[in-house]
Amino acid sequence: MKKYTLTVNESQARLLSQALELVARIQIGQWHEFIDWLPQQKKVNHHDLRDQLMPIMRLHFAEAKPDGADWTINGWDSHYGILSEHVEDTARVAWDLQKVIDHCLAWDNNPEGGYTVDFDGPHHVGQQPLATMKRVIEKE
Repeated sequence: MKKYTLTVNESQARLLSQALELVARIQIGQWHEFIDWLPQQKKVNHHDLRDQLMPIMRLHFAEAKPDGADWTINGWDSHYGILSEHVEDTARVAWDLQKVIDHCLAWDNNPEGGYTVDFDGPHHVGQQPLATMKRVIEKE
């Protein structure tokens, strides 16, 4: 398997982490997560975009329920878990990558450790090998 190195600064790493989390959340059915990233948010008839899309998305998920699924999700207050058989592995790989980035940044910014889940280390859930990330120490 080919391997690559990508060198980014902390700001870019945080953006990659957010983007990967967004991909994973959308693929487990949390469709509304993308809304906060859209420009030009505006209420229409006192309803925000979530309110406007909810009936459409409930219908979509009801009609697109996978064979063998025990229930219908709506993406708002119900969704699949990251380990669900109804979730593509790309969601799990994105989740793993996001957790690797968050873990590295947590320890880099707080070498003494902390109490948030970022310090526990990524819990490998995808079928791809777990990525690695380490800080680049530049020579002076």
